[in-house]
Amino acid sequence: MRILSKTLLALSLITTVVHAETFIVKKGDTLSQVAEQFLGKPIYSSKGSLRKLIALNPQIKNPNFIRPGQIIYVSTTTEEVAVEPQEDTFEPEPVIEMISAPEEIPAEDTPVIKTTYKFGASTGLEYLDINASGKEFNDKANLVMSPVPTVKLFAERDWSEKYSSRFTFAHAFEPKVDTRANQELKNSQGHRSRFSLDLTRKINDQFRVRGIGAYARRSFIKAESDEVLSLDRIYGFEIGGGAEFDFFKKEKSTIGAGLDAFYLAPSSGAGYTTDSGYSTLANVYLRHQLSSMMLEASTYYGHWNQDTKFVSQKVNTLGFNVGLSWSFDK
Repeated sequence: MRILSKTLLALSLITTVVHAETFIVKKGDTLSQVAEQFLGKPIYSSKGSLRKLIALNPQIKNPNFIRPGQIIYVSTTTEEVAVEPQEDTFEPEPVIEMISAPEEIPAEDTPVIKTTYKFGASTGLEYLDINASGKEFNDKANLVMSPVPTVKLFAERDWSEKYSSRFTFAHAFEPKVDTRANQELKNSQGHRSRFSLDLTRKINDQFRVRGIGAYARRSFIKAESDEVLSLDRIYGFEIGGGAEFDFFKKEKSTIGAGLDAFYLAPSSGAGYTTDSGYSTLANVYLRHQLSSMMLEASTYYGHWNQDTKFVSQKVNTLGFNVGLSWSFDK
């Protein structure tokens, strides 16, 4: 009976060994990058690698921040191991084997996953040059807007590390028009406005692409008679896309350039309909971070082309803006 008792005791002394593979955070690493590297894609879904990584690391109280030198568990495996029995041994405790777990190095917090809201406003001046020519008789008119004041308001949200959206309202006042044509000009005073919504994807730290939808009020020359021209303003839809590239970065300052292109949908004016058209806009910007605020100055050049049945029209714009935006994380 004594021999049998020892045999049963030996068979029951089995413990569980947990093997944990770890990763040491380096400067610039993000939790989503680590999840993609070790656990694959998809990253952000309900069963994605990011949620699995967070579940493996309950010691991370705030998944929005990790630090260089911090130890992250990227996988765990368990193994049952028989333990040689000893006198007065009852229930063995699990053994945890740590792999590559040096002492944590304190460093600056590095943002990982965050939802950022940004609100901003800017003001500036814009120069507008409208060139129109009749398709039938090739008669021409050239209207030059004196530099007019502009204002712009926007609200932006970062949905993830790579995606953000922005709603923008832009408005240009047109109190005066200088005509180089011999014809009399009517309805010269007015304004132009534009509402736009864009979705931006961050390719890397320097390059971004975006899709844009807009509803805008554009200026258009209309012939009232052989001797009288009027300046009509028509609302129409625009759809397009663009890109931005930061070609210089130093500490808190960034210099970059952007290019957008749009399809202009046909629109209806007072007694006529415009054809579809196109527009392009190129800009150069300087941005400087001031804590939670950003100062931005930009200059731009734009061109759009849209015809009616009887008139071909080309418009050039040149302007600059100075603005300030404020951002906060939620």
